[in-house]
Amino acid sequence: MVWALNGEVLFSIQGPSYEKEWNLDQKLRRETPSRLRYFVEIWKRSGRNLKRMWRDYYCECLRINECYNKQPIQLAWTDSNRAGITHTFLDHQGGTRDEEAARFFLTLIWNSQNQKLAGPCARCDKYFIRRTARNTTYCTRSCGLRATAIAATLKKRAEEHADKLRRARTAAENWRLGRKKLFGWKQYVSEQEPDITRTFLTRAVNKGELKAPVR
Repeated sequence: MVWALNGEVLFSIQGPSYEKEWNLDQKLRRETPSRLRYFVEIWKRSGRNLKRMWRDYYCECLRINECYNKQPIQLAWTDSNRAGITHTFLDHQGGTRDEEAARFFLTLIWNSQNQKLAGPCARCDKYFIRRTARNTTYCTRSCGLRATAIAATLKKRAEEHADKLRRARTAAENWRLGRKKLFGWKQYVSEQEPDITRTFLTRAVNKGELKAPVR
């Protein structure tokens, strides 16, 4: 299920064996994930409540029903005194992306441990198996650490940018109030604050972050 959601292997008991089937497999691998993710998303929006999902997303549920009716559960004759059941929708790939997405969604809702499905990961956008109650945001510790590092870097850059703008406004105001203006305000600001270039000032003015002083 996770492989299918992430655009990897589309598992089936009887996999493709002919060129035509392999071509279909490649096509389905490209097209199925987005549709399957949609089914999972509306299931999650419904609080993972299938009755509510049926009520709120009736048309989508009908498509899933159609796939199920084509390949219903069959009786499995076992060695014990109890009969088993076989999920025949696991046997073959669907002929279209909707059938394939429905096939995997059926696999998900029949799974007694489907509550462990989590994702998509806040960093890499992949679905994953939740191993602990807290493991709901990132698929791996590595993704979590990288996301934290990126967030810290972005925050630092934003703070540095805001500081440059503040110092640029102060220097530009000093230029405006000064009596002798031998050169333009951008040159003056750059001389007062060497780490602030004219290019930075031009971009800040164009973006509306900084207002050019008037003589």
